[in-house]
Amino acid sequence: MPTPPVLFIGTNRHIVAVNSATGQDLWRTKLPKVGWGSGPVSLLVTPEVLFAGCGGYLFALDRESGEILWRNNLSGLGHDYVIMTTDGLDSQQARAQQMLLDAIADAQAKQAAVAAAGAG
Repeated sequence: MPTPPVLFIGTNRHIVAVNSATGQDLWRTKLPKVGWGSGPVSLLVTPEVLFAGCGGYLFALDRESGEILWRNNLSGLGHDYVIMTTDGLDSQQARAQQMLLDAIADAQAKQAAVAAAGAG
């Protein structure tokens, strides 16, 4: 029986590798607090390395263990979403990624409005 694909999930400074057939965690990695702290984690999966972007930082992780191999603070670019692509990403995938980031920004704006209304 072939090995099921691994599902990689990025959320709230965490990356989780999940067995797609069983739903069991294979590993979890918590990214260091950087940029504006917790928030969305964008992922780019390549055959060799898993790349993660969070709070204006870029991380490379070992796909098998989740070990952080290196990080780049993307100096001078601020601490915001990190959107990644490769020359192999098609336009449909790029649009889907942008829609996801737009939905995240919408949710954060609504959460901020609710918090502001509660404080005022």
